[in-house]
Amino acid sequence: MAETAAESGPPPAEDALGWSDLAPRLKLDSLARQVVLNSVVTEYADGKLQLALLPEMEWLVKPEIRDAICAAIEAELGVSLDLDIRSRDALPWETPEQAGRRQAEQRRQRVIEAIRQDPVVNELQRRFDAELVETSVRELTDETR
Repeated sequence: MAETAAESGPPPAEDALGWSDLAPRLKLDSLARQVVLNSVVTEYADGKLQLALLPEMEWLVKPEIRDAICAAIEAELGVSLDLDIRSRDALPWETPEQAGRRQAEQRRQRVIEAIRQDPVVNELQRRFDAELVETSVRELTDETR
């Protein structure tokens, strides 16, 4: 089976906060949300949290954005934090945004496989020479319904 772009990306994150699950839940406006979704936890210990993001995202990290991110994390976790956000030339693992895209692609591939195995679909393919157009299979969201 051919490797997809999602499978060839950085490895999934493994951090004490479960950042890929936590970050999307944070109640943040769009700019702060983009920072957290495109960052990774590089250190979390003794009330200190360090996030890393790519240099092209660094311009978004203004003091008010950093403060909003810190407040949202503290509210979600019920802790007090010292937050540091730094840029890095490369991130060691996938960001929450990348994790979300990877998970969506995995769900899409499972649906495609289920469609391929469906007896009705197989009969349509046999009788009418029908083909499954895999690029047309995509997840329905509130925006696409």
